[in-house]
Amino acid sequence: MLGLFFIAKAHAQHKTPIWKKLHPDSLVNLNLKVLPVPVASYSPETGLSVGFNLNYFFNAGDSASKATTRNSLAGLEFRYTSRKQTTIQASWSIYTNQEKYFINGATGFADFYERFWTLTSPSGDNDRFRELQYYRTYFRNTFAKNLGKQSFLGFALNYNRITNMRLSGDTTIKVNQILGANGSTVFGIGPVLLFDHRDNQFSPSGEAWYAAFNGLFYMNALGGQYTFQQYNIDLRQYNLIKATKGLLCFQAVGNFASGEVPLLEKNRLGSNMIMRGYFQGRFRDNQLLAAQVEYRQPLGRFLVLAAFMSAGQTAPTLSSMRLSNMESAAGGGVRVLLNKEKKIYARIDVGYTRLGNFGFYARLGDAF
Repeated sequence: MLGLFFIAKAHAQHKTPIWKKLHPDSLVNLNLKVLPVPVASYSPETGLSVGFNLNYFFNAGDSASKATTRNSLAGLEFRYTSRKQTTIQASWSIYTNQEKYFINGATGFADFYERFWTLTSPSGDNDRFRELQYYRTYFRNTFAKNLGKQSFLGFALNYNRITNMRLSGDTTIKVNQILGANGSTVFGIGPVLLFDHRDNQFSPSGEAWYAAFNGLFYMNALGGQYTFQQYNIDLRQYNLIKATKGLLCFQAVGNFASGEVPLLEKNRLGSNMIMRGYFQGRFRDNQLLAAQVEYRQPLGRFLVLAAFMSAGQTAPTLSSMRLSNMESAAGGGVRVLLNKEKKIYARIDVGYTRLGNFGFYARLGDAF
């Protein structure tokens, strides 16, 4: 993430000379608690983004269980972009004491901008799209109980309200006839099953695997306007390459929706996590499948180089997916170690797509 990194609540010896405090070895070993970050970054979705993140890293375990309780994060974010987007968000990802529970979610408001190229793939030329501007108010949360052996079972809920929809751009692309094109309110709830064998949720560093399954059921009885279902799968594998000390990482995701799915609840291909390089929503529809591989190679004590490739597609139904419609992207980046104890990295990535688009991303933590 681009910007100045200021570290608060860091415990240092008062008599330590200033040049030792500022030495890279000293900085990455500080007992980091709060990380305020003035941010300047760029991505295809936002353009130039400036703002401020306040991230609080902590371990919720008591003195006897800190070693077996993974680190947690809570944060506040404010951003304004060159595309006139404003985002105010609070987020959290918490393992409670002894990891008895896992709580993950976010809430906020956004005056947001995105693009619409029509549904499914192929969806026309890069420069033919409608511009969508809208207000979004949202709350999502997962609450899961540890069943043992880092397996969690619980429930998830998602509330999303889209208002003040404004359209501009290529008027030959028809949007108004699509369900939810003038705004939508949805509220869904459903079960979650999670297997999380990573040593660290921000940047896994060794042999590990992760699997998440959830289903969300949206109903009018919950206060929403539409009745539909979403099913999501996220599978990850991390393999340590002993010869190079690098990490070979795999991820596959499937997002499946059916029923009265409004426009802005359809699955979107492209993000800072998977299919990097594509504008988020470059392809969208009820069904999405995507996979990626990434290799992370340590370079010295503070840097990690990364290279990645991905492929995926959207379609109205699973049976209509075709290998010939597969989209692909590749790229690379660098991670800079900010704190050794909590394994916190700043990540800068560049992705390039089959369609000839570039995407630049700056974030905290690895993509997956």
